[in-house]
Amino acid sequence: MYCSESGYSSHVACWKHHTWDELLEYPRTLTQRSKRTYNASSNCLQVWLNERQHDWQATSRNTSSTERFARWTNQNQKTSAYQIPSESDHDLKLDVVSNEHEGNSEQGVSQDGTLNITPSGQHPRRVLCLMSDTGGGHRASAQALKDCFELIHGNDFVVHIVDLWSSCSPWPFNKMPEGYFFLVKNPWLWRLNFRCSEPRFIHEVMFKGYSAIVANHFAREFDKIDPNLIVSVHPLMQHVPLTILRRMKNHSAVPTVPFATVVTDLTRCHATWFHKDVDKCFVATDLVAKQAFRLGLRLEQVVCHGLPIRPSFSAPSRSKRDVRAKLGLDVEAPTVMLVGGGEGMGKLKETAVALSQTLSSSHQVVVICGRNAKLNEFLREQSWPLKMVVKGFVNNMAEYMAACDCVISKAGPGTIAEALICGVPIVLNGCIPCQEEGNIPFVIDNQVGAYSEIPQTIAQTVAGWLAPENATQLSMMSSRARALGRPDATFDIVRDLVEMIETRKN
Repeated sequence: MYCSESGYSSHVACWKHHTWDELLEYPRTLTQRSKRTYNASSNCLQVWLNERQHDWQATSRNTSSTERFARWTNQNQKTSAYQIPSESDHDLKLDVVSNEHEGNSEQGVSQDGTLNITPSGQHPRRVLCLMSDTGGGHRASAQALKDCFELIHGNDFVVHIVDLWSSCSPWPFNKMPEGYFFLVKNPWLWRLNFRCSEPRFIHEVMFKGYSAIVANHFAREFDKIDPNLIVSVHPLMQHVPLTILRRMKNHSAVPTVPFATVVTDLTRCHATWFHKDVDKCFVATDLVAKQAFRLGLRLEQVVCHGLPIRPSFSAPSRSKRDVRAKLGLDVEAPTVMLVGGGEGMGKLKETAVALSQTLSSSHQVVVICGRNAKLNEFLREQSWPLKMVVKGFVNNMAEYMAACDCVISKAGPGTIAEALICGVPIVLNGCIPCQEEGNIPFVIDNQVGAYSEIPQTIAQTVAGWLAPENATQLSMMSSRARALGRPDATFDIVRDLVEMIETRKN
């Protein structure tokens, strides 16, 4: 059932030929919901509690999950206080509470249930988050961290998300995102690029040359933001900024700024993710932690919390009927979601057609096309035998994920992590060579999904899951997925990032 395609074993054989030994020794220890940190000597939570100076325990540890995770529904408006919804409030909307005396505001929970997180009169601390739009996952992780900073700390922190390649690089380096999509469409080129750039003696020489080219641009960006903390969510954003910062420190009075890496892969990572000079390296799984150790990071540098996902995924779960009603979906129909990432990549059209031919008219399919306007238009123009809901790029993915019974997606780490948090079984229909290949056995070995690249096989697998006689099995898969999910990961990472700033300041 979980390995729905007979050709899966041959695909694994291909991995054995092309991938590294650690991928072949895939550990089952990933099934354990371990939130172990590798710096056991520090009590990060206590430091954070002291810094916040308000009774956070009253609103997080001794209250419901509804009160802990206010719904993040307004991404563009800077808010300074949020109304905590009651347990029965299914809308979970944020109410902005104005602060007339901002400089003298108190941190805490007022009698009307408002969690006040306004600044305490001091200048906001600045976080420089480095990423690149080579795939949607890196920006999504950066935005998740930014949203979490704003949700917990309000205006006490300002997070600047900077694409170092596009904003600080001359041609042709500023065309890196376009080059990424070209490589992804040609998997053999991607694999060749991945393997050839991984040896340290090769990528370090490349980064030294690139550092010389962009040093002045990055220095100006650094001076403009004057960050208290630098966070990288991209494998190519460690070596260059650390090299430039080291040179700046040697030639001027630049203060030492803590530097953290947040790895956004689940199983197999490129070697450039790991730099020995970072203060902290946050990883999603034990497998990635082991790779970090093999590549020279120390025990106290590596922390395992999970993948950073937007805070909206940590909101308390609601019934599928309620979420479907809010989204205008059929509340009774078994629901399948088909996604292709932010760019709407993969065989979305072929899979949508196969689903319409296999599922009955009592089912409904939600297709998230992302920024693929051509696909969006094509699907909307078709006449379907079942309810086919076609959407472009959406900002409420957590709601659509919670509304569906299963999801079909490529093996991107972000979508997998989101599905696990929501307890949604997943059918993987493809992967980017090397770093996403290990995500397929991760899903199958933990019995939370299946894999196939053939649209007809995918449709048959989904139809089997949604059959009434298989309801118990689908429920068990959902429970296993939810057990693997780490809804607190983003909050834990932000907590430790704040502790890094406070430790360096003191």
